[in-house]
Amino acid sequence: MKRAREKTLIRIIISLLVIAGLGIVSIGMASAAPSVSIDPQSTTGLSPGDTFSIDVYVDSDTYNLKACKVDLTYDASALTATAVTPGTLLGSPALTEPGSGIQESGLIHYGIARTSGNTPVPVAGVFITVDFTVNSSAADGVYMLDLSNEALNKETNAYILGVVVNDGTATVDATPPEIQFVEPPTPKNNTEINVNYVNVTVNVTDNFNLEDTIAVLWWDGGNETMTNIEYAGTEARFYFNKTGLTDGTYSYRVYANDTAGNMGVSETRVVTISTKGAISGTISYACNETGIEGVTVALITQSGTEVDATTTNASGYYEFVDVTPGDYYVNASKTLFWLNSTYVTVGMGETVTVDMMLLLLGDLDNDCDVDWNDSLLFADAYGSSVGDPSYNVLADFDSDGDVDWDDYLAFADVYGT
Repeated sequence: MKRAREKTLIRIIISLLVIAGLGIVSIGMASAAPSVSIDPQSTTGLSPGDTFSIDVYVDSDTYNLKACKVDLTYDASALTATAVTPGTLLGSPALTEPGSGIQESGLIHYGIARTSGNTPVPVAGVFITVDFTVNSSAADGVYMLDLSNEALNKETNAYILGVVVNDGTATVDATPPEIQFVEPPTPKNNTEINVNYVNVTVNVTDNFNLEDTIAVLWWDGGNETMTNIEYAGTEARFYFNKTGLTDGTYSYRVYANDTAGNMGVSETRVVTISTKGAISGTISYACNETGIEGVTVALITQSGTEVDATTTNASGYYEFVDVTPGDYYVNASKTLFWLNSTYVTVGMGETVTVDMMLLLLGDLDNDCDVDWNDSLLFADAYGSSVGDPSYNVLADFDSDGDVDWDDYLAFADVYGT
């Protein structure tokens, strides 16, 4: 007998091959009372065009069963009964009630009785098996398989009382789950972010239970299984944190299945990763804070490697772009000026402002020229060393800790500037 086409729960692979699954929930066969039941009690994961089978299972408990009859009704707008096959419940010889089988649309009636020589005994087993096809026009829904007019007769032809009836259901689900991105943390479509990771979070909703749903993130041609962080029947939430991304533009979308094997897909989104930072600022005179043109500004790593250099414009402005995040020294230098250096840390996508001032060599009083007043200050410091009250670091041109003849010659070179 052709049984229900079983569908295996989807395991989404890179090729996104979907193997549909037919979920089965079976009733227990043990009975504490005479019973007539649909088995399996719940058939799920059906789509239009699918075929499946159910058994009408009868248990007479401790009663000697001579005869049995039952009606089975179903929704003919969704299901078509294609065959009814009697089981071996009552053994042989047995007589089938005239007219047993598929009646008008939506009804099956079947009756069987033991005949002479077939002694009634307590039994439990398949009374009939019914094959169904899901109609092509069947809408999503849960369709009842209802048992009625059941009769179980003892060897005296008396009715067995207290028969428990367990109806069944068939669930048709041809609609894929809906997938929506959650913002935040998911970036909006066509946006630029300044970190090297993207957190993708989605809500998945469906007509039916999503307990076994799997969601997969498709990221630029590769697949990542997402983590289920929230589940509530017909709704589920999944996330995946895509890390270690290099600068560039990426596309991504999310696939998710339901228990019927229907595959849903989100919109495709695009995100641009730009983790490079920038450094900019103005180099000014220490004496009047106006910008200095033509200052060489160098970007130096902690190990002393120069990675970039530029020159200030007429306003003293400079800029470094596409700076890899990290720690640097920004050095500013120009002839006749003291060198200045600043330590800076650049984060992902961060623009850091580094303004600096340069002091004119020999301008000991910081008035923008090297004149007689500066010579008097130099004379005061001449012959001193670090630690002496008269020591002036601005007079120590060679920075050797002493203001001596070499510094005097250097001062003479800039005097009058």
